Amino acid sequence: MKLNYNYMVLALLLVLCLTGCSKDEASSVNTPDESQSATITFQALLDNLANRSMNKAHFDQVPTCSDGVPEIAVIGIEYGSESKTVVVDILEDEEGYFTAYSEDLKVPVPSDGTTTVTVTSFMVYDGATDGDETDMYYSSDYGNLIWIAPISTDDENEDQFAGYVDNPLPYSFELSPGTKPYIPIDVLCFDRRMVNEYGYVFFDIDQKEIFNFCLFGNYCTPSGRHYVANYSIDVWLGDDNTGIQIYDGLISEAVDSNNDGIYEESPLCIGLPDDPDTANEEYYFEITLRDSPEYDAGDDEGRVVLAGVLTEEEAKNLFVGDSMLEYYHFQVGNCGESDTPPIFNDPEDETMRYKSCLGALNGSEAVIFAYAKLEGNYLTTEVWAPYVPSGEHMQHLHGSADDTFISSCPDESDDANNDGYIDINEGLSDYGLPQLFLTTSGATNASGGTWPSGSSYMYSRTVTLGSADTPSKAAMTPLDHKTVVVHGMMVDGTFDPNMPIACGQLELNN
Repeated sequence: MKLNYNYMVLALLLVLCLTGCSKDEASSVNTPDESQSATITFQALLDNLANRSMNKAHFDQVPTCSDGVPEIAVIGIEYGSESKTVVVDILEDEEGYFTAYSEDLKVPVPSDGTTTVTVTSFMVYDGATDGDETDMYYSSDYGNLIWIAPISTDDENEDQFAGYVDNPLPYSFELSPGTKPYIPIDVLCFDRRMVNEYGYVFFDIDQKEIFNFCLFGNYCTPSGRHYVANYSIDVWLGDDNTGIQIYDGLISEAVDSNNDGIYEESPLCIGLPDDPDTANEEYYFEITLRDSPEYDAGDDEGRVVLAGVLTEEEAKNLFVGDSMLEYYHFQVGNCGESDTPPIFNDPEDETMRYKSCLGALNGSEAVIFAYAKLEGNYLTTEVWAPYVPSGEHMQHLHGSADDTFISSCPDESDDANNDGYIDINEGLSDYGLPQLFLTTSGATNASGGTWPSGSSYMYSRTVTLGSADTPSKAAMTPLDHKTVVVHGMMVDGTFDPNMPIACGQLELNN
């Protein structure tokens, strides 16, 4: 299997706001009919975004990010029968970037009405005089193009930037004399250098960052033969397919690039928008299997084979960063393997599945995700821990055997002795006694077994409920009444194997 990483990385979102000029600026211009005109000024917000990739063809118009400083704005506007391009300098003060005053941006406005102004283009250059003349983004007049307001080029796809920018061009607004409207124009650039850039702030306006999520799939025939999967994905904001759709039938297809009968495919990398005002944002995925020259998917062709919610916490903590997983690897058919990790489910599979994002306890800063599925009497648990304090980590499913209460996680109020830690005994009233010991091998009860260790780990084990050392299925169900608790951290210079570092209640994930 050959993986080609062609990352297109989006690093920077610049929200520029159109506003009427200030009173000081107006008074400095001696114009008798000032009440019947208005002057447009552009002010800038630069947001320091993570460098993540996107795979949307309509972003081809967006230039590559650079370390160039914004010097010149080239702006196309229309109003009435007038259409013109205005070139204006970009200035900076302690509050951020903004365009210099320009008479060319003064728009006549009826004293008893408004004028509709349409921004048709907005490009920002760095003013460099020694650029590469062959670079499509270099202008000998203005330098390197570093930002551009994306233009919605297809009237039938006006929502092609939905979820990424609020107002793709062309964008119209009403301008009245004496008013100061703030109309956001979103400006983008791509960064292919995989490094963090910029960190300028103007004033507090909601903005979105883009982070990367990659997928790679295999299809396996009934006999177990593996192939690179052809598939398409649809993605919506929210927990189902009724939200804003940000990807519609995006196709990943294997190709025989060397004409040698060996098909290869790169992971499909997409950019997901993150609203900083929404905690742990959710993205609903549907993955549809497609036929390939290598295989016939039979009844599965054209079927949604995986669906479900990817949370922001899962995506960022499991798949974003050098030390994380490179991509979500899913398996369709008789592959003999499970997805890594099992985020999405086959909508036609009636297996009961659960997951939890564990909350850190006692200042551990642990990042842990737990997954469970119940098939008959077989219970499979997986724990993915991208970060935990170094050491050995006991982990358990807690609850009550007779389901007399719903297991939950403790909070600061449970620190009875006020020592700054919620020890294992102080949390028992919330999560209950351990019912299943999530050991890596050996017994799954108090009599023994080994535990995962390290500063990160991936754990998976299947046990038969009701066997010699495991609770019965009746005692372990319903699973969404159980919590996963992980232990082990340094306390006052000594490693305490019992100190809880994270806790999370399982939730149904079907």
